[in-house]
Amino acid sequence: MSAEDISIPNPVPGLSIYRLTESSTDFCGVYEPSVCFILNGSKLVSTGGDVIQYAENSYLITAIGMPMSGWARSASATDPYIAMLLRLDLELIRRLIVEYDMDHAVAPASGPMVGHLSERLVGLLHELILLDPDNPEFQFMHRHIQTEIFYRLLVTPQGRQLRDFALADTTSHRITTAVNFIRDNYSSTLSVKQLADLSRMGVSTFHNHFKTLTGMSPGQLQQQIRLHHARAKLLSSERDIASVALSVGYESQSQFSREFRRLFGHSPSEILKRTRANR
Repeated sequence: MSAEDISIPNPVPGLSIYRLTESSTDFCGVYEPSVCFILNGSKLVSTGGDVIQYAENSYLITAIGMPMSGWARSASATDPYIAMLLRLDLELIRRLIVEYDMDHAVAPASGPMVGHLSERLVGLLHELILLDPDNPEFQFMHRHIQTEIFYRLLVTPQGRQLRDFALADTTSHRITTAVNFIRDNYSSTLSVKQLADLSRMGVSTFHNHFKTLTGMSPGQLQQQIRLHHARAKLLSSERDIASVALSVGYESQSQFSREFRRLFGHSPSEILKRTRANR
């Protein structure tokens, strides 16, 4: 990437702003529950075996923290990719659902959701990035704008699915609990029975719902989370491949290298060489 390809600093909690002047394949990682708004350009996202494309004036809601790979397409100095990533505040979303007595009907199971940015949402995003942290009303204004953004998302066609993820005791919320447990314990040995019990479901029912919402099995999700964390470690440290593999839960370095290449298209040693060359 060029020197202009940056995450732009901003004072708003939970908000990241990106501007890229070159096409990129480096959007790899385990995403938090969030919504990504594209203000200019387009992006491809791969998760759970699905490839999703969305572009300017659209957004992608990821209500489950999932490993993802993304590609900013056709970005240039004269036509950059510009996006805002806002972390979902599920507690605030739950309060909005209750306060405004929104429909609690269970929505069809769904993974990441794409929607169109309304003029009001675009306006709110501009207000958010223009907030002055030195203004005594910064905290109030930030909270007020963020609350309206989440309200506007809840009343879109994608709102039913978002409500389903946020509310306790829905199928989506139970599966989210299992996904979060895998994320927090990815280097440990986990069983489907353990995860099904945590979700208060039978093993078969749990497995079916899990695959519907994530596009993969619990074991595949854990594997991808391990590999994404390993990639991040290889990119940011001087650690050797064997110690990185062990730190994310692999006992066999050869198995680690094989699965790493299958997911990312290159070996851990190639990543390590690139990291050291850039230091």
